[in-house]
Amino acid sequence: MDAFARCAAAADAATRDADCAFWREHRSARSAEALAESLELELQHLQARAFELGLSVEELLELEDAGSCG
Repeated sequence: MDAFARCAAAADAATRDADCAFWREHRSARSAEALAESLELELQHLQARAFELGLSVEELLELEDAGSCG
């Protein structure tokens, strides 16, 4: 393999590595966004439930941890 072919092969490999890294980061970012959305929905649910019971979210969580709230 001549120098040009080696250089082209190295550039192709570097491009593939960069593409893989980009898509890994992209998937990680999408996963983080989905987790944040899920946590936000859970918080909204807890806030609504706590409001219905006349409690703070912290009080509701303490009751749930103690098994006093179904």
